[in-house]
Amino acid sequence: MKPVIAVMGPHGQNLLYNSVSISTVSLNEVYANSVIRAGGIPFVIPPLTEKEDLFRLIDQCDGILLPGGEDVDPMFYHQSPSAKLGRINRTFDEAWIAVGRYAVEKGIPIMGICRGMQIMNVALGGSLYQDLSEVNPSHLLHGQHQDRSYPIHSVDVDKDSNLARILGQEQVYTNTMHHQSVHEVGKGLKVVAHTEDGIVEALEDERGTGMIQLVQWHPEELQDSVPCMRNLFKNLIDMAVKHANQ
Repeated sequence: MKPVIAVMGPHGQNLLYNSVSISTVSLNEVYANSVIRAGGIPFVIPPLTEKEDLFRLIDQCDGILLPGGEDVDPMFYHQSPSAKLGRINRTFDEAWIAVGRYAVEKGIPIMGICRGMQIMNVALGGSLYQDLSEVNPSHLLHGQHQDRSYPIHSVDVDKDSNLARILGQEQVYTNTMHHQSVHEVGKGLKVVAHTEDGIVEALEDERGTGMIQLVQWHPEELQDSVPCMRNLFKNLIDMAVKHANQ
């Protein structure tokens, strides 16, 4: 049977015909398509405030995907908001952090993309730079204007990492769409990739088991332009199957 992948639905805004804006739990289609293409069944989950209800849904799934989205509320890593902080939503943060910790506790494989990597790092006690200017004032472009499928900068991958095994290479070109980045690394995680300007581009579990794979770029948008990115979703599916058969 195909594994079911819980995809935490990001917060969004829809503009109606009468110019009224409504809040949504919405998912870019490419995330769902990437899971399906890798052999899984995506199941979008809203930010339920009752943890018992949230975990009941997660227990029905074999793996978890934390996609991109808004900034993480710095309250969760004990900082005051920077003037450069973007839009945040505490309800979504609380749900995603709870799911991340639950995944580690229950041994459920998890993949994080962009915000997904950042909030998983925070869930495990790490912190973020609220803006890339805090890391390196002369940093490279990390918010590209090109199409999202366009790989624009190179990422160096630790040759001994599970990520290098998944991608099959130690340097890869990726897209880039973020203004925050990992600062202090969360418990049980290690940095396994970065750009030449020192920005953390990937984390994984310290043992490199593939149970936690986190990337700063958007591999769902690179499925055809950088084919090795399909392997990240394939890894999630493989780990989910293994978890389901335990």
